[in-house]
Amino acid sequence: MKWFILVFWLLCFGFAIEFELKAQTPYEHYHRALVFEYNEQPDSAIIEYTFAIEKKPDLHEAFVNRGNIYFKHEVWERAIEDYKVALSLNPDAYQVHINLTQAYLQTGQFELARPGLLQLIQNEPENADALYQLAVIERKRDNNQIAMNYLNRAIEADQMMAL
Repeated sequence: MKWFILVFWLLCFGFAIEFELKAQTPYEHYHRALVFEYNEQPDSAIIEYTFAIEKKPDLHEAFVNRGNIYFKHEVWERAIEDYKVALSLNPDAYQVHINLTQAYLQTGQFELARPGLLQLIQNEPENADALYQLAVIERKRDNNQIAMNYLNRAIEADQMMAL
């Protein structure tokens, strides 16, 4: 009889925990993920970001942060997937463009990295980070003159920011 009561209690308690997790809002999952990320528990953070995304598929920040975890751990393809979704939700997210470009560069997808950067410097012609990344891409493409042009512009923009 004791075993039956114990098993019954465990089943009910387990159901209550599962129900509580399902009842959480996407923002509660998001904030739990932030705590896990801060405490350097990336696997738990990814799970919580995923729960948040499942409940609110337009939660831009969850895609960005989950992508950043994948990026940090060099899971490039998953980082790229998350960054692409994040940019579809917020095309003006500057740092996400840079991160996506870095992930593309890490996987050797230079041609995919270029459009986002070109768009950034169209909107912000003195964006030193984007200009530098374009210089790297053009160098990889053996366009040395264009690469030097972007590099010189990046240095000039960087010096202007220092003033």
